[in-house]
Amino acid sequence: MIEIIVARKVLLIGVSILILNWVWRAVNWVWLRPKRLEKYLKKQGFSGNSYRILMGDMRESNQMDQVAHSLPLPLTADFLPRMMPFLHHTVLNHGKKCFTWYGPYPNVIVMDPETLREIMSRHELFPKPKIGSHNHVFLSGLLNHEGPNWSKHRSILNPAFRIDNLKSILPAFSSSCKDMLEEWEKLASAKGTVELDSWTYCHDLTRNMLARASFGDSYKDGIKIFEVQQEQIDLGLQAIRSVYIPGSKPPKSGGRPCLWGDDVKQFKPERFVNGVASATKGRLSFLPFSSGPRTCIGQNFSMLQAKLFVAKVLQRFSAELSPSYTHAPFPAATTFPQHGAHLIIRKANLYCSSESVVHAV
Repeated sequence: MIEIIVARKVLLIGVSILILNWVWRAVNWVWLRPKRLEKYLKKQGFSGNSYRILMGDMRESNQMDQVAHSLPLPLTADFLPRMMPFLHHTVLNHGKKCFTWYGPYPNVIVMDPETLREIMSRHELFPKPKIGSHNHVFLSGLLNHEGPNWSKHRSILNPAFRIDNLKSILPAFSSSCKDMLEEWEKLASAKGTVELDSWTYCHDLTRNMLARASFGDSYKDGIKIFEVQQEQIDLGLQAIRSVYIPGSKPPKSGGRPCLWGDDVKQFKPERFVNGVASATKGRLSFLPFSSGPRTCIGQNFSMLQAKLFVAKVLQRFSAELSPSYTHAPFPAATTFPQHGAHLIIRKANLYCSSESVVHAV
């Protein structure tokens, strides 16, 4: 009888210790650790909202997102207040050395190009954030691997994305472009002009190019696979926006007059005539594909596709923005036009020369 009582007491003590340990870890996660980090950040000169238990700034951020994403922008307006309204609000109110709260995790805003260069080049010290307990379900792969696992996968995939190897699949790219442009010509055949949503076509073009390059003559089967992957991406983005987010990567430092000059908001493609490095004066202020060892592996693929697409389109058409176009850049896995990219296209033979076609575009 005494042994049973002792066993029960030992069991009760063990359970109590487990419960206390769980309570301590929970309290530390939702309150003690965030407040400790907040204290450290403020000692280092960073400013931001005081931590609010569990949610941090997420409620306010989501509210600002909903309002900002419901409104279009003038073509020449700064896109940051629409795409990342809470970040823009934080910088205006707390200065360039600031932080926000994604749940119980602080997200430090990095705006100095040299600091950003160090972060991007030393990925072993600044790993990508974990997306949550369910990230491996939707986004497992090179995107969220770290350490030796990332190095192994990257070294395996790198050769396939070298420019000399990508040139071998240009015929597949060209075939996909040809199919799309022939469809455009049919649509414009009656009047020589037609309005269409170019974003939808470009999205499908990328999918078709990838499918042809990966599956050859069986590319239609590949398209089905990429459609499933798109569903996974959509689910992954929903996961990223959940309360389990431990932050996100540093925002880009571009779009500021001190980096680009007073004409920063003007559409001036000629600023890149001598390359991005020349346009940015060697500073890390333009990061469409990130930077450092973890530069997007698909950079060469994307640039090759874009150049081929533009060249093919200009051979057959001129284009201008449709009056129905609504300027509404939207942040997701990449930036995309929230309401599409509506263009009016015209057959190029309606113009007297190729130079006028280029000028019209």
